[in-house]
Amino acid sequence: QRFVASQNERTTDERRTDEEVWADYRHRLSGTVLREVLQPKTFSTADIAVRFDYAFKNERWHVLRPLSLDYARSGSIRRRASEVLGECVALSENDELREGKLYLLLGAPTQAEHLDAYQHAKRILDRQIPIGHEIIEERDAEKLIVHLDGIAREHAQARPGENGKHT
Repeated sequence: QRFVASQNERTTDERRTDEEVWADYRHRLSGTVLREVLQPKTFSTADIAVRFDYAFKNERWHVLRPLSLDYARSGSIRRRASEVLGECVALSENDELREGKLYLLLGAPTQAEHLDAYQHAKRILDRQIPIGHEIIEERDAEKLIVHLDGIAREHAQARPGENGKHT
């Protein structure tokens, strides 16, 4: 029996959902090639399947994962980071994802008293995720979009006539 994870579950102490974190990135995609090539992608192993809503492939997969760490309790921030780390460890057996890159788009807490727990969670994720990854904070959203749009544009120019959608 395989565990199937959803990124769209809301908990009672969550201040912002992953989708609300994504909204800050989504509005920056207007007029980009990146907007046209992003698509859902599920990565699976024998034990787990995780659907990512925002991914594109050139030579390798680039997976954007909005991740809200904006919770009413510090313990929930650590729990959420541990859940994501567990998914990444389980998915490290997937060749496509292992050869790709995961971009964790973090949503920081809105409550100042939770910033220490957030920094701790961010360090754990960055040090322990066993697949290629980059931690992105909301203040760096524009820089990431420009970078990934450049990758998407290069791929689109290298393969004219394709719509950029890959399975």
